[in-house]
Amino acid sequence: MNLLKLTGLAALKGQLRAIEKEAAKQSVAAVREAFRPVLAAARATAPEDTGLLKKSTKMAVVKNQGKTVAAAGIVVKVTDKAAAKADADGSGVRNWAWYERGVPAHGIAARPYIRPAFDSHVDDMVSTLRTAYDRIIKEAVQKGGG
Repeated sequence: MNLLKLTGLAALKGQLRAIEKEAAKQSVAAVREAFRPVLAAARATAPEDTGLLKKSTKMAVVKNQGKTVAAAGIVVKVTDKAAAKADADGSGVRNWAWYERGVPAHGIAARPYIRPAFDSHVDDMVSTLRTAYDRIIKEAVQKGGG
């Protein structure tokens, strides 16, 4: 009977854990970098009645949500007190979804700006993330002596 004996699996598991930890640490920065062009495009094309919608369009990055290490998205939120006061009733920001989707029943046409910004930068985001994770993995392997 021929037996196959594998050695070094414990070391390999350790190296993989090190890569995973390092990738998790650096994922937020990588996701933020990849999503920056989407935010810039959304702001550049946001409907500009008062400018508040454009100013209130921001990036949100979350980390460690279940199996998701990091994710980015667009939020529309007034954080500037002066801007909030200028838009006291909140209609400029509260109704941002009306711009994105429109309200046909009330004759409000859609003027989307977030989804087109995302769609036009998908390839760039994937490329940026691929480059970042290649670098992260190489650095983690080097640190782990692999």
